[in-house]
Amino acid sequence: MEKLTELLDNTVHAINQKDLKTAKEMINKALELEPDYDLAWYLLGEIHMLSKELDEAITAYKRAVELKPENADKALLKIGIIYFGSGKIEEALTTYLQAKEVNPKNPDIWVYLGAIYVEKQELEKALECLLEALKLNPDDVKVVRTLGAVYELTGDYKKAIKYYKETLEKTPEDHITIYTLGCAYVNTKEEKLGIEFIRKSLEIQPDFLSGWEALEASYEIVGNKEEAAKCKKKIEELKNIQN
Repeated sequence: MEKLTELLDNTVHAINQKDLKTAKEMINKALELEPDYDLAWYLLGEIHMLSKELDEAITAYKRAVELKPENADKALLKIGIIYFGSGKIEEALTTYLQAKEVNPKNPDIWVYLGAIYVEKQELEKALECLLEALKLNPDDVKVVRTLGAVYELTGDYKKAIKYYKETLEKTPEDHITIYTLGCAYVNTKEEKLGIEFIRKSLEIQPDFLSGWEALEASYEIVGNKEEAAKCKKKIEELKNIQN
C-alpha cells in the first residue's frame, strides 16, 4: 500500500508539473499493483483528458465510476465536460444528472447543469441550478456573474444588475462585469448611468472592442452623434489593428 501511495503522489506531482509522460508511467505502475483502484483510474482519466485523448479519458473515468459508484461524482462530471465540449449536449446532461444523484452537495455539478440549460435555452432551469450552486458555495464570483448574465437573457434587468453589482463588490476592477452592468443599465433606459459604467470599463481596458461598440450604440440612443462618431472611429482603429 505504501508503494501504491507513493506512485499516486508522484502521478499527481507529475500532472501538476504538466509532465504527462511521467504521470502516465507512474499511474500505469500503480494500476499494475492495484488494477481495481478507482482513484488510479480517475487519475488516468485526468492524464488522457490533459493529453486531449478524450475517448481514452472517458473509458478511464467510466472504469472509476464502475469501481466506486457511490463516490463517482467527480468522474461523472469530467465525462459530462468532455461530452459538452464535443457538442453532445444530451449525453452531457444525462451524465451531469447522474453526478447530481451521487452528490447533490457538489456545487460544480450545479454550475455545469446551469450551463447545459443555458445552451438548451431552458433559462428558468438554468437559474435554479445556478442559485443552488451559489447556496452551496456563496463565494463563487463566477456563479454570481453568470446569474447576472442569465437574468439579463430572461429580460429581468433589475436582478441582472443586482448580481453584477455583487460581482463588482468582490472584483471591482473586472472590466467585463463593469461593461455588462453598463449594458444592463442601458437596457433599463438608464442610459446616462450605463454610459458611465461602459466608459469605466474602457478606462480599465482601452482596447476592449465590445465596450466601444456598446458605447457607440448607447450614444446613438441618447442622440449624442458627436460622441458616437468618436466611438465609431475608435472601433475602426481597433479592427484595423486586430486584422
